Amino acid sequence: RIKSYLMGRATPILLLFVGLGVSLAVPRVTVVSDKKAWIENLVLDPATESLFMSELKLGNVWRVLGFPNGTYVETLWLSGFQSVLGLARDESRPGILYGAGKKADKNVIYKFSSLFPNNMTVLATLPDACLGNGFGCHFATGKLYTACEGNFAPGTGSVYEIDPENGKVTTITTSMWAADGLWIDQERHLLYVGQLFSATVFVWNISGSAVFLGVLKGFGGFLDDFTLTDTNNTAIAGCDWSGNKIIHFNAMPTNGTISPTSLVASGIQRPTSARWGIEHSLSFPQTSLFVSEGRSRDYLLKTREDRLLRIDF
Repeated sequence: RIKSYLMGRATPILLLFVGLGVSLAVPRVTVVSDKKAWIENLVLDPATESLFMSELKLGNVWRVLGFPNGTYVETLWLSGFQSVLGLARDESRPGILYGAGKKADKNVIYKFSSLFPNNMTVLATLPDACLGNGFGCHFATGKLYTACEGNFAPGTGSVYEIDPENGKVTTITTSMWAADGLWIDQERHLLYVGQLFSATVFVWNISGSAVFLGVLKGFGGFLDDFTLTDTNNTAIAGCDWSGNKIIHFNAMPTNGTISPTSLVASGIQRPTSARWGIEHSLSFPQTSLFVSEGRSRDYLLKTREDRLLRIDF
């Protein structure tokens, strides 16, 4: 299944940019993809200069390929999952991506080719309560990390480390409250994991065994996925799922004190993931923010109304 999109379709989004290090009088919003059933996670792949997105409700992974003339073409890349969530890449393994999801009633971590569709291998199995929502790879070690919401009750969220070479799963914590978004500062070897309902971010040093460093409080909303921003990785662009906006706040641990925030974009319908583009890419510029939507309040609905957006500053 292949669909194409042309840039420039209007979207009802209010955009305000503060402290991002970029500026443009009238930011441009492009609908890159639409009519999806809850886009949960994104990963940009420099090896193929393309974007991959997980369609949670229908168990699909899509590849989006862009062209300099502003056209995007999407291809159904993987299917047959009960649900798909986190996606990640390891810069030392071009052409290989990683994912988390449910297949044959098992919560699995898998690798797949970004060059050839329907080429997937299961690497590890996660505990029953862990679907693998937030997901990332530590480039220095090749280890994978995933955050799990549990049953959304306090103390049931968890974070795990996965060794893709042997499938070993190591527990980092099982005491969080709906652990969701995850990002890794590759330069400082810091693992960031967000709690959905409290918009609180926990930080670990993963240069060796994971060592807890502290907590930062983002804002008074529901923090879904997020990404580090700015050249020094000192700030977070977070998806406020309940507030329909992207929020910018300090990435340094504050031990629970609310961090000053600024509005990046509002009017996005239930943002679930935000990712910056690829260095030197024309179709997925490094200065563009790609944002996915998971619009339905009812987690069980499979409405095809979610979009992938590109925001140019």
